[in-house]
Amino acid sequence: MKYFIILNGKEVRTIQAENLEDARNNAINYCDHSNEIIVREFEPKKTYYLFGEDAIIRYDENGIEGVLQNEPIDEYDNGFSTFEFVQGFTSSSEILNDYDGWCSYQKITKDEYEKLNSIN
Repeated sequence: MKYFIILNGKEVRTIQAENLEDARNNAINYCDHSNEIIVREFEPKKTYYLFGEDAIIRYDENGIEGVLQNEPIDEYDNGFSTFEFVQGFTSSSEILNDYDGWCSYQKITKDEYEKLNSIN
């Protein structure tokens, strides 16, 4: 999915759509046609997170490679989870729900996020 901004008079709306044509069709369906409609693709700010107390310990000691080893520290090690926060699209309740129970978090890079998601 791609991200689009729709400008319609004084109204501004952001949406996700497969392509520009779908975004334009969405705009046509909801916009006030007495004003100009402008639709542009944009890249929103994204922040990536690693959740999991033991994964954070491994990350602090050995970086992403420590997490990728994914060997339990002890019998209570629950592994890890990752989360992509997309500004303007991800709600605070979504990130809080995903974080619930993990006890610790760390901001990570997009490359680290993608590496972790390729094995998780």
